Amino acid sequence: MISLFHDYKLLKKFPSFCDKLTKLLDSGLDIEKSLEIIYKDESDPEFKEKIALLSSKLYYGESFTANLKIILPDQIPFNFSHLSRIPDLSIFLRELSIYYSEKTSTIKKLISQLTYPCFLIITTMAVFVLLITVILPSYEKFFSNMTIPVPAFLHYMMNITSAVQTNLSFIIIIALLIILFFSHKITYHSKNFIYKLFFPYRISDLLWLISIFLQSGTDLKQTLESIYSNNENPFLDKFNYFIREFFSSGDFALKFHKIFSTSSYQKELLLTGEKTGMLHKSLLEIAKDIKLKEQEKLYFILNTIQPSILLFLGIIICFFIYISFIPVLQSIQKVI
Repeated sequence: MISLFHDYKLLKKFPSFCDKLTKLLDSGLDIEKSLEIIYKDESDPEFKEKIALLSSKLYYGESFTANLKIILPDQIPFNFSHLSRIPDLSIFLRELSIYYSEKTSTIKKLISQLTYPCFLIITTMAVFVLLITVILPSYEKFFSNMTIPVPAFLHYMMNITSAVQTNLSFIIIIALLIILFFSHKITYHSKNFIYKLFFPYRISDLLWLISIFLQSGTDLKQTLESIYSNNENPFLDKFNYFIREFFSSGDFALKFHKIFSTSSYQKELLLTGEKTGMLHKSLLEIAKDIKLKEQEKLYFILNTIQPSILLFLGIIICFFIYISFIPVLQSIQKVI
């Protein structure tokens, strides 16, 4: 979780870096001098170190494009070492800034959407722990003082609570050993889940990034070859299959339509883009359209989390009333 916020903090700085570098390049300064100026003004030590490392690579004659990975977020699925140069660096940086501004805005919305559900989950756990450790044990003393029999179900729950309290140290040790034994798998899968949630790379992201490369004058084949192969990402697996089909046939629009089952509207956009040489615009429009649908699905899921947790919390409270207050009232009525 710490690494997530660390990466998010660096990600937020990237669009500003692109904007500053673009403006300095457009003013006529060379890349080395532009980076030197940005380095002097940068306040974040870690990001400043990245800029310094990138500058040192340029100083020793290496290309800016090949070492752009140093300053870019780790989640971008392109291998820039395969690209010797980007024809129009200003356009590339400007469009990349727009893309990552959108990305950080989405992550910010996601964090705000998850804040209250996380609070509810913690509250639910606290209520459950309070029920087991404090409230239920107190009923044993109450019934003992009242000299009335404990209701069967409540007695059963009190026995469970008593067993948990008696063996609490043993339970904690076992739990810690299990966590320690499976710590690597737990860390890996939890981190993988968090990054897929906050830093997803779906078809919309790939199309948007490809559009950026094409706008800056990079060849389509070279751009597609620079995509990382990642077996853990089904979207990239499918896209890699599309790339192989495209290289064998040379037909971008029809192969994309067939593999990704795009709409007739999106198919025509791609066909027209290929014919007119405006494929980057077609890809960008399709990317935004797909991204909007992806976000609608995500926000629908997030919007159902909060009422689901509230419902679960309500069930716990009702269950607590059923096993505690109602038996107590019934017992008191019997005594009276």
